[in-house]
Amino acid sequence: PDRAVIEAGAAIYFDNCSACHVSDGSGVPRFFAPLAGSGKVNNDDPTTVIRVILEGARAVPTAAHPSPLSMPAFDWKLTDEQVAAVATYVRSSWGNAGGAVSVREVAHLREALRPGGP
Repeated sequence: PDRAVIEAGAAIYFDNCSACHVSDGSGVPRFFAPLAGSGKVNNDDPTTVIRVILEGARAVPTAAHPSPLSMPAFDWKLTDEQVAAVATYVRSSWGNAGGAVSVREVAHLREALRPGGP
């Protein structure tokens, strides 16, 4: 991936993601998913990573954990360029080999997720 994209993605990650997923992508066991070595992050298709960044994620409530942790959506905060940069950074760091995410991929998925879709 382009060095400038990686640097931009790293800055976005440290500002928005590292508090939960930790600076080295290791996450917090039983609380916040590790990104380093994640099958979802390393998948050839970046759709899941893009979607989680855009829409967030929430664990299913259970009797033991009725108020599960969640990841906020960043669709309101990050542009397509920023989502592509942070996704590329995550997919290319800590031994991950998922590769670059294009702005076009992010824009296409954002549009598909919009109420009423494409």
